[in-house]
Amino acid sequence: AEHYKAWQPVCVLAREWNSAVPAGEPVTRTLKAFNDTRHADPVTVHWLFQTRGPGAAAVRGKKTLALPPGGAEEFAVTLDVPPLPANARQDAELVLTCERNGKE
Repeated sequence: AEHYKAWQPVCVLAREWNSAVPAGEPVTRTLKAFNDTRHADPVTVHWLFQTRGPGAAAVRGKKTLALPPGGAEEFAVTLDVPPLPANARQDAELVLTCERNGKE
């Protein structure tokens, strides 16, 4: 049900969609934040890349943007994927949220 929240008046989306990423290497994701409102209040984009299972790890970050009304901004983030033993797999997720005036 979470993907139905994507196209809100203020949102952030990831350009790349992968079902797998290489372990032990940095992965770059292009994010684009949208301000489809008539307000120019700053928007803070938060991202959380987390793995589950043995050796679970999390990478958090945020960026505050001055998006004009009806505007958007694209930027890249680098996520450090933890190493795994050969032929091992681990579940992970990338969670994106926006905050404006203290409201998610």
